[in-house]
Amino acid sequence: MTLINLLFAVIVFFVLLGAAKILDTYIGHSFWINALILAVLVSLFMMVRRYAGKALFPKCKNGTCGPSDYEGIPVRPGDKGLTFKCRCGQLYLRKRNRFFILGDGGQAIPYKIKRHFYTRWDDDT
Repeated sequence: MTLINLLFAVIVFFVLLGAAKILDTYIGHSFWINALILAVLVSLFMMVRRYAGKALFPKCKNGTCGPSDYEGIPVRPGDKGLTFKCRCGQLYLRKRNRFFILGDGGQAIPYKIKRHFYTRWDDDT
């Protein structure tokens, strides 16, 4: 843990204690129960924010672009999905839990599939 992370944790701790004191003053209940509820909510929010972005997109076909290197492009007529382009320039189509490579002729070639919300992207054969 770096010094900046430790400083951030201490600041968040005191902000949570202050928010719990405000809740205790206006709502009632126990001060420590309010502090625990706030700590759990903030922890869940931070975990979702940290890991949700990584699960949205797989690595590109070349293996150089990660989940944050995709950008959306306008939807082509007839596509039932969202079209994306990685930093390498390769076009992809996402339909629900499947990720397709768009070929030169516009055909969708199966690339990756996500079987469950919490699993990683697997090869789609």
